[in-house]
Amino acid sequence: MSKPKTERWTSLDQFRGYAVCGMIVVNFLGNYACCPRILRHTNDYCSYADTIMPNFLFAVGLAIAIVWNRIAADDLAGKRRIQGKLIKRSIALMIVALLIYFPWGQEDLRTKILKTDFWFAIWKRDWFQTLTHIAWTTLWIVPILPSRWPIRIAWIAGGALTHAALSELVYFRWVHANPGAIDGGPLGFLTWSIPATVGLWAGQQWNQLSPTKWFVISCALMAVGYLLSCPTRMYDRSRPATESSQKLASSPALSGIQDIASGKRSSWAEPPFVPPPTWEHRAWNYWMMSQKAGTLSYLIFSAGFSLTLFLLFDGLIKQFHIDIGIFRSFGRNAITCYAIHGFLIDGIGGFLRKDSAAWSVVLALVALMAALYAIARILEANKIFIRL
Repeated sequence: MSKPKTERWTSLDQFRGYAVCGMIVVNFLGNYACCPRILRHTNDYCSYADTIMPNFLFAVGLAIAIVWNRIAADDLAGKRRIQGKLIKRSIALMIVALLIYFPWGQEDLRTKILKTDFWFAIWKRDWFQTLTHIAWTTLWIVPILPSRWPIRIAWIAGGALTHAALSELVYFRWVHANPGAIDGGPLGFLTWSIPATVGLWAGQQWNQLSPTKWFVISCALMAVGYLLSCPTRMYDRSRPATESSQKLASSPALSGIQDIASGKRSSWAEPPFVPPPTWEHRAWNYWMMSQKAGTLSYLIFSAGFSLTLFLLFDGLIKQFHIDIGIFRSFGRNAITCYAIHGFLIDGIGGFLRKDSAAWSVVLALVALMAALYAIARILEANKIFIRL
């Protein structure tokens, strides 16, 4: 247990608390027919819902940087100690994730637990959600923490390119095959490391650059992510597809690049938050912004978007001394809120139908948020801050 002390921690708590609030909203509303598409995970473009998880990875990198900055450059023993703690915490987080994500409530659990395909689904889908991705991404970053930035960038870029190559060969289709993977699947850490590394960089260099420069950097990252999404237009169909087997492109990454290299004209892709044509009119591919596939365009754009949001909250704290209570309480006990919110969603959702009226769904969301805030506030009042 620990208590945030620095101004940077306050900004991080606000940012992380916002991410928790956003997570609750999209995870709850996404269960009901009245939820607009922008608040859903539809796997074919970057909706608002898809911007939430990268915030957590960005926050992880930022938190690592804040701790790492306290160690002197020549303190090798101190650096190894932090690396060891990060490894232990990542393993603990994976265990907690398995307990949270395991499908305990299934009626035929005793029968399924002896079957190989059950455990395959756990590994491919259920276990590899937010907490497990955070753990694996942290483990992927830990070895390069003592290294200089050129080596760090080469490490992350190499992993991202490996992800793209494997997606072209088999991984993109495997992720979408039944049972479908979540948030990039077991190899998702190769690209989730992008927002985490941007957070690490921001945490280590924050005071070296002005807010204006950080804003320019965040816009540049978002622009790069968008430009990388433009090859998705190479997968537009001249005739609508008629069979679901045609949903995924046969060459999800390479053919789009080959078309551009051969001189085929590429049009601008739809910007983030604007839905693209359906798969009947455009085959799903690696260049579209997809949280499910963990694509490069999505993670680079989201890294820039997360940086912009953190810049906003940092400015509110430093310039205007605005400290939003619910964000602070959620941010200081983010892991607790995450662990509890799913159970509260199931409990409160039991009083609603999938086609419930919008007003009743919103009222239930308010009740959910109030219940979770009460729990977080009680923990905060008693100076209990649970972090892995």
